[in-house]
Amino acid sequence: MAILANTIRPFDERYGIKTDYKEMIEKCGDNTGNVVFHDAIRQQIKFDKEMISYNELETAKESAVYVLPAANWINRDGRVLQRLFGNLSQSHIKVLVIGLGIQMNLQEGIKDFVNSLSKATITALKIMSEHSISIGVRGATTGAVLDCLGIHNWQVIGCPSYYEPYRKNITIRQSKNTDKILYNIKPVPKKVDKIFDFAVKTGSHIVVQSKNDMNNCEQVGYTNTGGHIHIFNNRKEWEEFLLNENISFSTGLRFHGNMMAFSCGIPALWIISDERIHEMVEAMNLPYIYERDIENNISPDKLIELADYNEEFMKQYKQMGEAYVEFLEKNEVEHCFGRSKS
Repeated sequence: MAILANTIRPFDERYGIKTDYKEMIEKCGDNTGNVVFHDAIRQQIKFDKEMISYNELETAKESAVYVLPAANWINRDGRVLQRLFGNLSQSHIKVLVIGLGIQMNLQEGIKDFVNSLSKATITALKIMSEHSISIGVRGATTGAVLDCLGIHNWQVIGCPSYYEPYRKNITIRQSKNTDKILYNIKPVPKKVDKIFDFAVKTGSHIVVQSKNDMNNCEQVGYTNTGGHIHIFNNRKEWEEFLLNENISFSTGLRFHGNMMAFSCGIPALWIISDERIHEMVEAMNLPYIYERDIENNISPDKLIELADYNEEFMKQYKQMGEAYVEFLEKNEVEHCFGRSKS
């Protein structure tokens, strides 16, 4: 038995509901990118019910595995970890945390980052470990942080949304088409603004994920004239948009915006600005370019050229898909992949 323990509003409270964009974002935990991996897990596992983990996890008594779609919870704030796991020490429930990551600067050392974590955050991580068979982490840097804390029952899986093409048995297609590019934006340094200037000048679609993203659009004169700015609070409508608009390529600084395209079989290129994104693209062998390396004469053709999904990539991707299925089975969660490693 599995219970999907959400940290955002359940799918039924988001799908088909069009409200003020601020309310839509709030229902997604203040960033709509959260729905990319939350709803992916919802499609990948067989669960008996869905609940809001903040309110119910500490009082849970059912004999079940509580599956928690995770994000960059290991950070200096530590609030999410403390609220979820701070009071579980006496409980016997099992948890499966999928996609746990760090919020760390690119140039920051692991030891310095670990030393910046509060005692309450470290305690919550250790309690989480005690209730887990294996913790699914985003990348090796997160694993190294856990090792420094004496937590060793982890496995690198990347982002669960990465496995949607594997579940649906589709291939990431190559593209040379610059007519249908999608840009996933966030508040960015001036050096990267030219990419989004191009998006506006060419009438390309732009997806925003946070209130700051929308504010940034408005401050630099990007408006929703012509319906080119979009926001989605669930995977289903997001996917329908990508496919109905025949999007051929996706890029930008938003990890999950690009991953949403990838999970629909659309090639994407990640622009890296912090260690959180860097460790994920490294773990999943995804094509990327550093924000600092973007030149003034960058062009969509050059970005597309960097997004190489060759046969070697697909071979490694299949191996990671098999390992992910094995990870779910090891953690006693029934899945929807239609294949088994056991």
